[in-house]
Amino acid sequence: MKCATKSFISTLLVSLLTLSVGLGAAEQQGTKKGQKATAPPPGMPVTLTRRKDDGPYGTSAYSLRYASQDVAIHKNDVDLVFNQCGMVHIAPQGGLKNRIARVKGTEITDALNFPTQSFQSTCFEPEKDAVYIMEIDDNVTHMRVRLHISSVTETEVRLEWMPFRDVGVGTSGTLGACTGKHGCQ
Repeated sequence: MKCATKSFISTLLVSLLTLSVGLGAAEQQGTKKGQKATAPPPGMPVTLTRRKDDGPYGTSAYSLRYASQDVAIHKNDVDLVFNQCGMVHIAPQGGLKNRIARVKGTEITDALNFPTQSFQSTCFEPEKDAVYIMEIDDNVTHMRVRLHISSVTETEVRLEWMPFRDVGVGTSGTLGACTGKHGCQ
């Protein structure tokens, strides 16, 4: 009976802590008492401003590989540039083999399977509520992301992105149990 009581008390404390953290998060999001908390978008938000000249990228570019717009972090290794032409360039530097394809849907979570065709390898015209899957390849880093364009104006593109895992691909296995000391190669 003592174990059951301790287990109940532990569960109750964890539940109260979880509720407390959740309420704190709702308050941080600016909700007032009685208002319903809105969930943040599922992806990482990014705002690209239209590039005006041939100077530094600044906020017109974003590095998905470094998850940053800060040149001190990405050192101009960027994957997206909202350029003067009004297009978003996906291979702004030599050696990048990035490619992007639009997929069906209007939400970032609609991008479920990796497309086999219709890839662009230089740029795309951003459209509100368009969803894309992008493959980043700089001969060192190889990754896939989902992109959702949430708004487009003459001067900026707002998007959200998140890592992509193809739902059509099986899950990884697990390492078998080691039965004793052995060498490594």
